[in-house]
Amino acid sequence: MEEVSGTPITARAERDRYVAFAFAAADLLLEVDPAGLIAFATGAAKSIADRDVDALIGANFLDIIQDADRGLAKLMLTTLNQRGRLSPVPVRLSDANQSMALLGGCRLPTDVTRHHLTFTILPGIGQAPAIGKRSEQTGLLSKDDFARIAEQWLNRTDGDYRISLLGVGGLDKVREAAGEEMSSGFMKALGRHIQARSVDGDAAGELAAGRFGLIHRGELDERLLQQKISDLAATIDLQDRIVVAKHTLELSAPDLTAADAARTLVYAINSFAKARGEEFTLASLADGFKVLVAETAEKVRDLRGTLAAREFTLAFQPIVTLGNREIHHFEALSRFTGQRARGASPAEVVGFAEQVGVIVEFDLAVCQRVIAALNEFPDADQRPFIAVNFSGRSLESTIFAGEIDALLRAHPLVAPHLLFEITESANIVQMVEVQNFLQSLRGRGFRVCLDDFGAGSASFHYLSAFPVDFVKIDGKYVRNVTGSARLRSFLRAMASLCQDLGTASIAEMVETEAQAAEVAALGVGFGQGYLFGKPAAELRPIAPRAAARKLHPLLTARQVARS
Repeated sequence: MEEVSGTPITARAERDRYVAFAFAAADLLLEVDPAGLIAFATGAAKSIADRDVDALIGANFLDIIQDADRGLAKLMLTTLNQRGRLSPVPVRLSDANQSMALLGGCRLPTDVTRHHLTFTILPGIGQAPAIGKRSEQTGLLSKDDFARIAEQWLNRTDGDYRISLLGVGGLDKVREAAGEEMSSGFMKALGRHIQARSVDGDAAGELAAGRFGLIHRGELDERLLQQKISDLAATIDLQDRIVVAKHTLELSAPDLTAADAARTLVYAINSFAKARGEEFTLASLADGFKVLVAETAEKVRDLRGTLAAREFTLAFQPIVTLGNREIHHFEALSRFTGQRARGASPAEVVGFAEQVGVIVEFDLAVCQRVIAALNEFPDADQRPFIAVNFSGRSLESTIFAGEIDALLRAHPLVAPHLLFEITESANIVQMVEVQNFLQSLRGRGFRVCLDDFGAGSASFHYLSAFPVDFVKIDGKYVRNVTGSARLRSFLRAMASLCQDLGTASIAEMVETEAQAAEVAALGVGFGQGYLFGKPAAELRPIAPRAAARKLHPLLTARQVARS
């Protein structure tokens, strides 16, 4: 029997309290006044509040709850003041384990000044939250991180894991109806209701405004979730304005592997997130989802077929030393030739390959094609140097690392003429693994370039984390550099940073002599752009041994001569 503490009470008041406790079937019962101050406590106070029940008397119940969830808890207390009963909402506790508990409550009609709050621990939930970026509004995972963990869950074989997409219409009315603090609590509560119904209690994401996804095991109790959200909407008098729709994704493509099937579903999630307007309505998605999945599956098959048949060519664009305009190396760019590419641009094909997980095969195929092009120069003195683009997704793959290692070892004479560019088109999550892979390449004498520096928010993070020899400054800083003092300041700062790190800098999209002169004056060492040459199928030779020493300073003179 847990200890009970509080002020002297009548028999009727004691009965009321235990009626409330039995009604809630909770781990901890608190009696609070309308301001949230605790007048009575009974139950597992030590495990939930990290203190004895005596120490709770006079404290505010918000002290039990993490700071980030106190706005939500205030909303619940306001709701109790107004409506007399709470539909339980998950909140994170302020204990050392950051445990999750259901906060519920009621106000007995015998005394409207006494509110009874209940806490029920959710075992195993909240102990190890999924790692990733989160929505500030709902606390749910971001679209990209949700897609990442969705692929992981759907590849598991220990259960029937599924993805459901939710559309919640009317959320644009919440702030208008409830004000800043109440609407903030409402959105956090909405996120918690969705989160609590996901596998492990933290496999849910906010994909876009009013669009959510959750991974669950078996069937999702749609009616219960809708009821919880309706009850929540009723707390701010929007029960008739908040509309919930759900669709569970299913895939029928027996010729796809389990991994491809999971990625196809993730691609569908991204399509759902990009849909516009509240009329996106899940009904339209449900009706068209089989078509979407079938089309995606066909595109995956076509892309694999394109790679298997090598229905792509390479175009080579020169990168020059700005000081003397000599070609330093070339960048290999893909061009698709087969009907299966359906006229898509290289960027579209690469983006799709990243989303559906075919990018590993694609990057490997391009590297193989580049090595074949280098093998056409039997004379080492005529052999140029070529940069090959690697997606962040490929660099995270242990399979890709093994395949590339085997490929480089199989071609020891041409491999030293390769550079590797890290593209920022896909966010890198496995930072340590990628760092180790790049370090192993550099340890063997290969040079590494960070592409599109400044184009995305991760650029500086990557530069600080990854060992690189070149940084390619995104063309948006170069295009208008001659007419913008602000852009010149940015370029000067980036070039100076590279110099301080001992890293060479390359300016993209140099198209005029004025731009070339400007970026050189700002400290950039290399340039790429139409001024120096457009991408071309012909691969021109460049000066050999001197360039080799600059490109591969870790190679010995004997290795350079032998290459």
